Amino acid sequence: HFLGRAGADALFDDLLRWKVSIRYYFQPVLLPDGRLQKGWGSLDNEVHAEPSARFRVSFRRSTELSEGGTDSSLSTDYQGRDGSSFSLALFSTGQNRFMVRQQGVWAGGIQRFWGDRLRLEFQSSYDVRGSRFVNTQAALAYVTPCLAMRLRYAHVDTALPGTLSREDRLDLTLTLRSLGDLFTTGLEGLFR
Repeated sequence: HFLGRAGADALFDDLLRWKVSIRYYFQPVLLPDGRLQKGWGSLDNEVHAEPSARFRVSFRRSTELSEGGTDSSLSTDYQGRDGSSFSLALFSTGQNRFMVRQQGVWAGGIQRFWGDRLRLEFQSSYDVRGSRFVNTQAALAYVTPCLAMRLRYAHVDTALPGTLSREDRLDLTLTLRSLGDLFTTGLEGLFR
């Protein structure tokens, strides 16, 4: 942690954080892509710079010590006064469960309206190598003290070796707040 303050009368702020971690598996672990791993796992580095309480810049890098694959991302996060937020990231994957290498741009955020009664949530990632949107989600939520209603559209387009997997889905979710989902129904048949 690197601390700083604006002046003699201000409190110290955590301006820069650097976190380093390493994984070692004593027992074999089943990874999401179906491989078993034992021994050295990954070396993870995270650097976060926060010049203000509303703005943050982050760099993350994860390297598999046994396989040599690396995931990296550089992201910025901004939070508005009303709780709305926006994030933008550049990413490069060298390790993932589908073994598909991607480089691209990710954007996402939440826009709040009418005292946080209505929310627009969105996120999308664009793969520069494949020139396509890989994962896109947009949701409109109406929130009351007791009930939340959420209509969400999701698009997934993943190029697996030798195939092309694509799914468009529309979900309606009603949630009793503090109790969990009342029901979820998928309307994906509308897009086939």
